[in-house]
Amino acid sequence: MGASAHSTPRLPRPSPTRGTQSRCSTRKADGLTIQCTALTIGRHTTGGGASTGYHSGTAFMVYDWLRQRSFDVVHFPDWQGHGYFSLLAKHLGTDFARTTMCCMVHGPLYWARTSNEQGLDTLEDIETDFLERGSIRTAELLISPSHYLINWIVNQTWEVPEIDGAIRTQPYILPHEAKRVVAKVNAESSAPPLQPWARTKVWEFCFFGRLEVRKGIVLFADAIDALLAWNRTHPQEAGLAEAIAVTFLGSDRNTILGAPSRQYIARRAVRWGPAVTASILTDKDSAQALAYLKQPGRLALMPSLVENSPLSILELMGAEIPFLASTAGGIPELIHQDFRAEVLFEPRAEDLVQKLVAALRRGAVVAAPHYDMDEVERSWVDFHAAEAAKHAAVQNAVGAEEDGGAFRAPSGGCSSDDSLRVCRAPIGNATFTTSVVVTASRGGAALQVSVESVLQQQEADGAPARGQLIVVCTAAGAGPEASLGTQLANRWADAGGVWLNAKRGATLAEARNSALESVTGDLVLFLDAGCMLEAFALKTLLGVYRQTGAAAVSSFAKAYQEPVPSGTTAAGLAATAGAEKWFQVYLGSSSPIGVFRNAFGGPVVLFSTAALRDMGGFRPLPNGYDHWELLARFSLKELRHEVVPQVLAWVPASAMSGVAVHEFKKNQQWRELMRPYAEAKQAGFPGAHWRTAQSVDSALRLLGAAFKVDLLANPGALMDWLAGGAPSAPVEAP
Repeated sequence: MGASAHSTPRLPRPSPTRGTQSRCSTRKADGLTIQCTALTIGRHTTGGGASTGYHSGTAFMVYDWLRQRSFDVVHFPDWQGHGYFSLLAKHLGTDFARTTMCCMVHGPLYWARTSNEQGLDTLEDIETDFLERGSIRTAELLISPSHYLINWIVNQTWEVPEIDGAIRTQPYILPHEAKRVVAKVNAESSAPPLQPWARTKVWEFCFFGRLEVRKGIVLFADAIDALLAWNRTHPQEAGLAEAIAVTFLGSDRNTILGAPSRQYIARRAVRWGPAVTASILTDKDSAQALAYLKQPGRLALMPSLVENSPLSILELMGAEIPFLASTAGGIPELIHQDFRAEVLFEPRAEDLVQKLVAALRRGAVVAAPHYDMDEVERSWVDFHAAEAAKHAAVQNAVGAEEDGGAFRAPSGGCSSDDSLRVCRAPIGNATFTTSVVVTASRGGAALQVSVESVLQQQEADGAPARGQLIVVCTAAGAGPEASLGTQLANRWADAGGVWLNAKRGATLAEARNSALESVTGDLVLFLDAGCMLEAFALKTLLGVYRQTGAAAVSSFAKAYQEPVPSGTTAAGLAATAGAEKWFQVYLGSSSPIGVFRNAFGGPVVLFSTAALRDMGGFRPLPNGYDHWELLARFSLKELRHEVVPQVLAWVPASAMSGVAVHEFKKNQQWRELMRPYAEAKQAGFPGAHWRTAQSVDSALRLLGAAFKVDLLANPGALMDWLAGGAPSAPVEAP
């Protein structure tokens, strides 16, 4: 994360150990104070033993830190999605009204894995993929150093910002550390300075990059095989490719075609015989690697199969080191067009061999960059100065009001002559009405605190919120309807907006669905007895709907231990030491993660009434699991569900859903939770985009591996497995 008002150098990045703080430093560069801030990252657990992932927890801690401060511009990398909740808050209109929120896209996990012919192998991978895609979707400005990666994202049909000018291609600044390294290498080198087009004799080919498939190491080894074969078939140039050296310069912490990289290289080098001196150098830092490559006779090779905008290309040109590179990704965009034909090749072994032969015959050249890196840096400084001036102008116009936690969009007001006195708020040129449903399997304090929290809701102008209120009581025997009705008639501006129903012995799902039949609002907020809304909850949820038109809007929640004394409020719980049992972070529409835990949201959710009715309402699962299952159906149908990254409700611990992995399949509730996935899979994911099917398949593959069963064998495999009974033994978490 980088936050700044005037510049955007590559910031020094803390490397926190999970659950601990990292060391911090503050330094000044070019008149800019750069501060590295350590965050203690916690895991936020659910009652069933499942937990949010590390990266979700990190993303929340980053957001929580940022929203207490003010910056003109904030930059996040797409990597690991740690900016997701901050970017989401700006996208939803709940925070950062006077901050420009940027996502700097450089290499998402899915891009890197598919480039290395790998998949998403763990639950953390699946969650990271969701956070990275979400960061790209919600960015105010999506900035890439290359056209290539933006095109890749669009071709993958990922969601991207839709506002004109929100997607930009802008080269990154050459980091000051890289400048220092290049200057040091040039100053300490004994080799004479080389200007662009200067040719130098070559006898050592140096693979430069991580020793992995994506960087083209197999292609490189194939090209050396082909070069030696060429040498044997061209006696007229005998000796041209004899007594050459081949060096592998890079990290060896990867596998290549199933073998450790060193082992793979050693196996390939055996074929080359004594005529080729092969070596592997993995212990050099950036300065040492560049110093090695700068020695006479060495040619750096970057035969990447997939690449974005590698800094190493700029370092090679800055250090006046001859190189050859593939045309993969954004590499050509970094090199001056006059040099591209000379130093670039298509990522095929036969094309690289031609370049190697040409280098042996004529020598290699030093190329020049396409961009003036000093001008690139000036353009970034100008960008930040313009953003700072823009936000200062807004600040001067509206006063020194601080950004708050509540939604700040204009209020639509309430119609006093409406028989239900429902609030109306604009969405574009339209209006919408709202209903609130409170379901109660008991009366007493739990119902009282929930209804009280509804009564305390305020609109943006501070006036009490008024809409249709439905209370459904399912408790056996005499219910609280009479006393509650008197109370509401006295406190509600128009008692005609209050509906009191008794559904004795009904399940919560039946009670909710019964209320749904009576709902008159375009939107309906459900909460159960014991749930308490923060005073600005309804205003915020409605504001997000106004901003996005989502079919469902939910929020984070805090769980508390019952019983709750009469008269308790959300504010009172927040001020009571020990009241919070745990804190729950949700992700929103995250269907693949929903296979393993409720990452969606709940149990306080604002729904589009039409969408909820089309979905068939709630299914009969225990409290907590019912929202999980319903929101899974929303996600699998690709109905938009947004989650507000703030706590808008306090919820009894018993109403929070969670299933530990060792309970999978033998837990009947979890089997019902999987039914929407089985139905969608069997039907071919009707109405869903192929990317949804692809991501869910990744999760099912992971789940199947844990249970040693192929859940992708055929469209009905998951349904058959769910019907087949419990596994013989529990499994470890994916």
